[in-house]
Amino acid sequence: MVFSYDYKIMREKLVVLIKQLEYRKPYFSAAGFYEVNYCMFVYIFGGVTSFVVVYLQLQQKI
Repeated sequence: MVFSYDYKIMREKLVVLIKQLEYRKPYFSAAGFYEVNYCMFVYIFGGVTSFVVVYLQLQQKI
């Protein structure tokens, strides 16, 4: 199969990016106060879900 020159360049860049991500994990912080990681998203999702459940229960009583 013949690949275009652009495809080869894009593939090389993606390989370099993947290697960088393996050695330097991405780090996200909220204004430098605390790290935003997977657990933080789970806590936020749980809080939003609890709020929606309570809100829906209160709407049914009114």
